[in-house]
Amino acid sequence: MTPSFTDMRMLWYGLNGAVLLVAGFVVAFFLGPHDGTRALLLSPLVWLAVPTLNTLQKGNVQAVVIAASMLAMVLFERRRFAAGGAVLAFATVSKLYPGLLVLYLLVRRQWRAAAWTVGLGAAFSALSKSATSQHLRVLREAGLVRVRSEGNLRYYRADLHRVAEVRRALDSFWAAVDS
Repeated sequence: MTPSFTDMRMLWYGLNGAVLLVAGFVVAFFLGPHDGTRALLLSPLVWLAVPTLNTLQKGNVQAVVIAASMLAMVLFERRRFAAGGAVLAFATVSKLYPGLLVLYLLVRRQWRAAAWTVGLGAAFSALSKSATSQHLRVLREAGLVRVRSEGNLRYYRADLHRVAEVRRALDSFWAAVDS
């Protein structure tokens, strides 16, 4: 007997909800007693928000990717580089925006975490040359990487001054959020 569409939808809704719930608790625990308690007290507002319910009901994976990205960053902070790299690499190949966290890892000079993420990301996706070129083009247009051509080869490197500007902007953003 095959499960009905409704049964499969309910299962998917439940799995997505469970991942979000676990990620919320893990991040709250990582934040410590004061900030973690605040985060847990505010979590019903996230759960009852129309975008959260809409995402879960439609079966979109965005919320799960965000939750997985948060879990990966907690794993990196706990020095679990391989596990964090695997989770963030999976999230990155699922959706592009968690890839920005790789830049964050590089800015913070967390080389092992970045290396595990990039290595496992390449293993997960086996990115084609054209897809890689598109990603590098986006980073180049944003001014985050520079390119040097030698014949048919192109060499990319991070523009550390520009990456530092992004870090300063993020630091000032988080300082404003914290105050």
